[in-house]
Amino acid sequence: MEDDHIYGNKFSLCQDEIVLEIMNVNNENSVGDSLLTDLVRGYPYVYNKSPPNFKDSLMKENSWEEIAKILLDTATECQNRWIRLRERFSKERREIEAELKNGSGVANRQGFILYESMKKFLNSHVQRRK
Repeated sequence: MEDDHIYGNKFSLCQDEIVLEIMNVNNENSVGDSLLTDLVRGYPYVYNKSPPNFKDSLMKENSWEEIAKILLDTATECQNRWIRLRERFSKERREIEAELKNGSGVANRQGFILYESMKKFLNSHVQRRK
């Protein structure tokens, strides 16, 4: 019987270590995503469609290469991460608008961590389709 108790503790310890590893990965991703967001903010022609240089693909490609170099990643991976972040921002904004429209206020849920920082520069550039 005593051995079963020790086995349970070993399993519990392993499970705790796995949870800590997952938390570390999530924290690293949050930091990386936050840094990516800050870097993209410095290149408005990457997200702002109104300037004439928005359609300059060489300028955008060079910008993504610079961002990737800072993040020690590939330009393609940085672009894909940015697309996911921008989509998550849009989803969060829709959910908040729906909650306010229904009169329920903001629900007691965990929101998108980067929403407020992205809202400061993206809100006027990401338009909802009708």
